[in-house]
Amino acid sequence: MIPPTEATRVALEPPVGGRLRRSGSVRLRRQHGLQPPLHPLQLCGWLTLCALAGGALFYLVPALPNYAQPAAAATVSVLLLIHLASHLAAALIDPAEEALRQRALLPVPQLDRVKHAHVIEDGFCHLCNIKVASSRTKHCSACNKCVANFDHHCKWLNNCVGSRNYAAFLMCVFSAVLAAALVAALAIASLIYHCLGRVDSPQDHTKESLNSINEFPMVGAIYTHNLKLPPLCHSFHSADKPECENSGLKINCYTADADAGSWKQYTQCSSNKKAFLIKKRGYFH
Repeated sequence: MIPPTEATRVALEPPVGGRLRRSGSVRLRRQHGLQPPLHPLQLCGWLTLCALAGGALFYLVPALPNYAQPAAAATVSVLLLIHLASHLAAALIDPAEEALRQRALLPVPQLDRVKHAHVIEDGFCHLCNIKVASSRTKHCSACNKCVANFDHHCKWLNNCVGSRNYAAFLMCVFSAVLAAALVAALAIASLIYHCLGRVDSPQDHTKESLNSINEFPMVGAIYTHNLKLPPLCHSFHSADKPECENSGLKINCYTADADAGSWKQYTQCSSNKKAFLIKKRGYFH
């Protein structure tokens, strides 16, 4: 082994009381992305992933027609699992130089700029105290270690990206893009399907209730003009053709199944009543 420099020799003093002595700027190198302290962007990424997964599986997919829900749920689940696996692989794989990974975890000092202009000089890292494998090896100041074929330090993974975890990183990015595009497509499809009025979901009851509110101004106008009409439908379950009466004039509200709900009968009856009153313009003059 290459003899350590003096700065490194100070950092490699024996442990005291079972713990490594850490003085000044001496730190330990990071072994994986889940090693504390965690980066805020890493936490934001996990929360965003959970929010997108929950929204897609528990809101967007159920809003689709029944025949499309199994395929959509399966596609979303597969993409999320691929992204989760690749994300964990990219974060947990240590991209450090092989010579560094074979050594025990030891504290690393800060570079002495008086003695060395660069961390790596002539293929030797003065902080990790190893001979680097190639010219593409860089010493990451965030992870405090030499990374083989260094690409960049990813704050979302809280880990460096090098030759060992580069494939997992690419899979993580591609799966995230595909999952985001799929969630956006599901949102657009659900919106279009809802606007076409083909969704059989709790939103239908809300829409039906909102439509029924439009009937109340008409009822107020009727009583304002002293038409003295009885309730729009005096019986919701009485017959196949419930009728609304106005001074002896009978108006067929609708023809429907007598087992239909009372609120549905009311809204259908009031809608036909409105159409009848519009035709009879004399009621509004």
